[in-house]
Amino acid sequence: MNDLVPMIGDGEKISPWEKPGGTLGLVVAGGALGGGAILLYKILPWLITLTSNILTLSLLVGALFLIAFLVTDKRFRKTVSMIYFLIMRKITGLVIEIDPIAIVEMKVKEMREKITVIKNQISNVKGLVDLNTKKVEQKKIELARQINLLNEYRKRGDTEHAIVVERQVVRLQSSVDRQQKRLEESRKWNDILDKLKERAMLVVEDTENEVADR
Repeated sequence: MNDLVPMIGDGEKISPWEKPGGTLGLVVAGGALGGGAILLYKILPWLITLTSNILTLSLLVGALFLIAFLVTDKRFRKTVSMIYFLIMRKITGLVIEIDPIAIVEMKVKEMREKITVIKNQISNVKGLVDLNTKKVEQKKIELARQINLLNEYRKRGDTEHAIVVERQVVRLQSSVDRQQKRLEESRKWNDILDKLKERAMLVVEDTENEVADR
């Protein structure tokens, strides 16, 4: 089974924006930037008033330098990014299931339900095959009886009865041949369903073992 960690190509890691929670993170980040821009616009007159005071200006410049340093520091940005995406992932997880193990377990449950459907179909096909096999055997018995009756009429020289019986023999023979062909096709489909069921059960068993190991 492939590794449950999302990867692209030959082991290339997926961008945090493309992982579960990334879409929500993008929306929240966009909203935060827009809100920040509006807030800055609103408080801009107040900031201009504050800069008229030298002490206040010095404090503001120092705060800006501190912010610039934190923003440009790689470790700080990495830590903030990790915390941010962790929060977005948790929020997303409240709405949809993003745990890879839980997703696989859900798929295994669906596969087991489909296997049950296959088993029911196999049972239905076997029942129809058995029923039609009995009907074909009955027709074969009737066909043999009609052939014997036809031979008797021919020996007697009873042409009129022989013609009627001969037509019935042709009908029965055609019906038997047609139904036997359908029975063969039904048995083939039954074998295919059996093989599908066995393969599906093996896949489910292997997947469950993998999930248990993870």
